[in-house]
Amino acid sequence: MISDLSQGKHHQLSRVLQASCRAGAALLLGAIVAVFGNPRCQAQGDAPVQPGLVDVLVTLCDTLRGWSMQLGREFPGAKGELSMVPSGGRDVIKAVVDLSEGGRYAGAECHATIEKAENILFDIRSSQVTTFRARIHDATGQVHAGSFSVKPGDWQTIALPLDKKTFNKHWGGAKDGTIHFPLRRLLVAVISTNGAKGEFLLRNLGVRRAAPKSTWEIAVTTNQPGHIHFREESSIPVSVRIQNRLREKRTAPVTAKVVDLNGEVVASTTKKLSFGPWAPEALEFTVANPGPGYFHVQVQVAHDTVEHGEGAFGVVNEPLRYLQRDPESFFGMHSVIPDVAARIGVHWFRYYHFWRWRERQKGKRTDAIEKLQQCRDAGIDTMMCLEYREPGWLKSIAIGPDGLPTEEAWECYADFAREMVRKHQGVAAFEIQNEPDLELMAHRNLELDAGVEFYARMVKLIAPIIRAEAPGIPIVGANVSGQDQKRGYPFCRAVIDQVGDLFDVWAPHPYASPRTFGPGLVPLFPEGNRETAKHQETLKLIRETGKGHRYWIGEKGWEIRDEEPLAEQIALAFADCAARSLIIAKSVPGVEKYFWFVLAQEYRKGGKYALFRGAPLQPMPGAVAYATVAYHLDHAVPIDSFQLAGDRIRACVFKRETTDTALAALWCVTASFVLAADLPANARVFDLYGRPIASKEGLRLSETPLFVQTSAAQGAALAASLRAAKVSAAEPVTVASARLSDVRTVSLGLLNNTSDVLQLTGSADGAAGELTLPPGGRDPVPLEIPLSRPVTAHNGKPLPVTLTPRKGKSVQVTIPTKVLPVTRSTRIAVDGKIGDWEGVPQIVVNARHDVLPPDKAGWLGPEDLSMRVSAAWDEENLYILLRVTDDVHATPKVVGFWKSDAIQLGIDVMNDATGVPSYDANDREYGALVDNTGTRIYQTHPVGKPPFRAAGMRIEDQHETRYEFAFPWAGLGRTPAAGMVFSLNPVACDNDGAGVNYWMGLSPGIVEGKRPGEYPDFYLAE
Repeated sequence: MISDLSQGKHHQLSRVLQASCRAGAALLLGAIVAVFGNPRCQAQGDAPVQPGLVDVLVTLCDTLRGWSMQLGREFPGAKGELSMVPSGGRDVIKAVVDLSEGGRYAGAECHATIEKAENILFDIRSSQVTTFRARIHDATGQVHAGSFSVKPGDWQTIALPLDKKTFNKHWGGAKDGTIHFPLRRLLVAVISTNGAKGEFLLRNLGVRRAAPKSTWEIAVTTNQPGHIHFREESSIPVSVRIQNRLREKRTAPVTAKVVDLNGEVVASTTKKLSFGPWAPEALEFTVANPGPGYFHVQVQVAHDTVEHGEGAFGVVNEPLRYLQRDPESFFGMHSVIPDVAARIGVHWFRYYHFWRWRERQKGKRTDAIEKLQQCRDAGIDTMMCLEYREPGWLKSIAIGPDGLPTEEAWECYADFAREMVRKHQGVAAFEIQNEPDLELMAHRNLELDAGVEFYARMVKLIAPIIRAEAPGIPIVGANVSGQDQKRGYPFCRAVIDQVGDLFDVWAPHPYASPRTFGPGLVPLFPEGNRETAKHQETLKLIRETGKGHRYWIGEKGWEIRDEEPLAEQIALAFADCAARSLIIAKSVPGVEKYFWFVLAQEYRKGGKYALFRGAPLQPMPGAVAYATVAYHLDHAVPIDSFQLAGDRIRACVFKRETTDTALAALWCVTASFVLAADLPANARVFDLYGRPIASKEGLRLSETPLFVQTSAAQGAALAASLRAAKVSAAEPVTVASARLSDVRTVSLGLLNNTSDVLQLTGSADGAAGELTLPPGGRDPVPLEIPLSRPVTAHNGKPLPVTLTPRKGKSVQVTIPTKVLPVTRSTRIAVDGKIGDWEGVPQIVVNARHDVLPPDKAGWLGPEDLSMRVSAAWDEENLYILLRVTDDVHATPKVVGFWKSDAIQLGIDVMNDATGVPSYDANDREYGALVDNTGTRIYQTHPVGKPPFRAAGMRIEDQHETRYEFAFPWAGLGRTPAAGMVFSLNPVACDNDGAGVNYWMGLSPGIVEGKRPGEYPDFYLAE
C-alpha cells in the first residue's frame, strides 16, 4: 500500500505551494463539461443574514493547510501557484493564475468537510480578473458549478446560495443536480477562454446555516515536535487555541484538563475568555512533567451549550541514539516528519520517488535532496523506492500491445533512474518498485507471467544502474503485497528465480486483513494474522532459494477511523496491536527491519494508517507505544519465545549487550491473567507507556504488553522464571460469547474461571437474569437476559451488560445494538425484476473503505464496483436483492465460481458466532453468478445442493447485474418471528478479465477468511 501524496503533504505548510507539484492530486470526478456563461452570482458585500441563520467559519485562509492549486488538467496549459501574503495585518491566500498558454480555468481548491448549509461565503480581492467559477464536490462525488463576478479593487464578500439556480451545472457522482451534504471540496477559480492572467486573494471562508453543531474550533499544542516530550524535561507548556466560528462577539469560560490513562487529573485550569467575531483566543498553562505516559488534554468551552475538544502529549524515554544515524536499527517508518519521527525512535524512512511526479516534463526532473538531508540531520536513513508510474508526457507511447512498456519507455525510465540515483548519494538503500504484484500486474490487469516479465525486465534494467552509481548500497526488491504471500508467493518465487541474484534484500508486506479499527469493526490482530509463522515461512523461502537475501518488513500497519477519540478503548487497542506486531517481528531471528505504515496521513479521509493525526499534529496512544517498544528493543536480540495458558499468553525474551539488559515482553491474546513468577531480584516492570508497575502481587496481564527488565546476565533466569510461573485467571468469569438472539433478548456464553460454584446475576438496561456456574468449566454455560425494551431504542449505542457474582468483582461487557431492519413483505416474486421491491430500504455499499483487500488493485470508484442491498421476509422465505454496479462483467470458465464476477453470501441464522474464525453447523454460505447460460447457484457451507431459488440478469447499458434470492427458513434452520436477530453478509467479487482483484460487501469475513462474527446484525421488522 502506498499513498500518492505521502511525500508531499507536509509541503502544504510551506509558504509557497507550486501548482506543478499538485495538479494531479485534484482530478475531477466524472466527465467534465466546461460551460462558460454570464455570471450568475454577484458579490453581496455584507449581505443581511436571514433570521435563524448564522455565519459559521470554515477557515480563516491564514494557512495553506488543506488548500491546493487546481489547474484544470482536462484543459492543459494553465499555470499558477498559491502562497501566503500579508493583508490588513494578517496572512491571506494569494492565487496567481496564468491562462495565456492554454487552459480554461485555474484557482484555489479547499479540501474541507462542510455540513449542510444555505450559502458558501468568502472574501475575495482581485487585481485584474473579474470572471470566476465556484465548484463544489458533494458527498456522492458529484461536481456542481456556478459562475460569479468580482469587481477589481477592494475586498468583497461573496455569498453563493447552495441551490440549483446558482450551481446550475453538474456532473459525476449521483448525476441528479441535487447537492448532497456534506461537501468535500470547494474550488474558487478564474475562468477564461482568451488567455487571462492575474491574481486574487482569499480570506474568511465560511457558510451560512441554521443551528451549527460546532461553533468553536479547539486546537491543542505543546512546544515539542509531535507533542512528544522526554522524561528529562522539567515541565510541559500547553497552549489551547479556541477559534470563535461565529461572526459575533462572545464570552465563554474555557476549562482544560490533563488526564492520564488511569483517569487521574494531572493538571487543570479554567479562564473566562472574550472573543471577537471569527476571532481566536488562547488559554496557556504549564504542566510539571508527570513522567512517562500518554496524557489526554480535554477542553471544554461553555457558551449557551457546552462543546468539547481534545489533544494529547506523550512523555517517553529519549531514544538511545537520538539524532544519530543508526543503519542497523530495526525501526523504520513511512511518511516521516523527521523531527517527530526521531523522538519516537525511528531511524529509517521508506520514501517513494515517483517518476510520474518527478518528471512532469520530459527531461525536467525534481529531486528530494533537501527532504532526505533533513532526515539525515535527524539521524534517519532513507530507503528510496524508485516507483514506475509513467508521466503524462509518455502516456501515448508508454505501453505496447502486449501491455508491457515500449522500448522508448524503458529508455526514458532508465535515464530517470540513473539521474535520481546519482543525485541522491546519501540514500542508504534503493528499492526497485513498490508492490509490483499490484502496481505492475493487478492494477494493469496482466496475467502472472506478464506481470513477472514486466518486473523482471525492470530489475534487469535498474539494478545495474544502482550498482554503478551507488556501489555498496543495498538493493531491495520483490516487495510484494500481502496478497502474494497469502497465495504462497507465486509472484515472488518467479521473480527470484529469474532475477533474484540482482538484489540483496527482500522486503514483502505481510499485512493483516481486515485491519481497520473502528466502531463495530473486528480487525485481525497479529496472532490471528499468524505473524510469527509468516515471518518464519518467508525466511524459510529465502533459505530455499539460496540467493542470500536479507529479510526486511517493507510495509505494514493498521488503520483507525477518524471519528475515534484519542484516548478511548479503540485507540488503545490499536496501540496494543501495533506494539504486539513489532515485538513479534523482533522476536523472530532474521527479521532485520520493520517499516511501519505510517507516521501521519493528513490527506486520507475516513481512516488513517497513522500514529499521529490532526492539525496541529496530535500523538495517538500508538505513538507512545511505538516509542516504548523502540526504546526497549532496538538492537536487542531474541533469546526465547513461548506461550502460557495454552496459547492465551505470549512471552518474548530479549537481551541487549549495549545496555546490559534483558527484557521480557508479555501479553494476553484473550482474557486477562495474573502471573505469579519468581523474578530475578533486580527485575523491574513497565507498562506499554513506560510507567513502572509493582510486581509483588503478581503480574496482571492483559492484551496490552508489559515489560520485565533485568540485567543481561539474568536473561536466561528471567525466561525460566516466566516459564515456571503460576497462571490464574484475573476475572472470576469469562464471557465466551455475547449476542442478541432477538431485539429483546441478550444471550451470553459464560465460563467459570474459579474452582468454586459461582452464583451470579446478569443485568442490562434495567432487566436481570440469574445463573449458577459450575467450577472450572470448559464449555460455555448460556445465560439469557430478557430486556425491558428493544435494542432499537438505543439508537446504535452499545448496551452495557454487568455480571455480578455473589462474591468477587463484577465483570462488564458491551453488546452492539446496531441492528438493520428486514422489511416484512408478501409480494416478492423471485424473477429478477425489482418493481415488487418498492419501499424496501437499500443499503448502499460504494465507499473506498468497503473494498477488500485494502490494497485495492484497480478500484477507482463506484463505477468499478458498488452494490445496493435490500432484504425482506415472510413466513416462508428470507428474500435478498443485490444490485451490483460493475463496468465489466466477466465470467471466465474457472474452477471456483467466486473467481468470476459473482456473489458470495454468508448467513449466521442463530447469530451465535464466537471469536473462532470459522463457520459452525448452523451457518450457511451460498453463491451465484450470471453468465450467458443464465443464473448459476451454489451452496458452499455445508457443501451440498442449493436449497434456494435465485434469478439474475445483466443490464449491460446500466453496467448493473441483479441477483434476487429466496432462502427458505426451513433450509436456514430457524423459524421466523418478528424481532428475531441474525447476521448476514453478501459479497460481490470483481473480475475484469485477469482474476479477482477485489471484492465488496457489508463486512469482511467471507473471501479472506470465514468470520461470521464480523457480519452485520439484522432483525425481522413488523
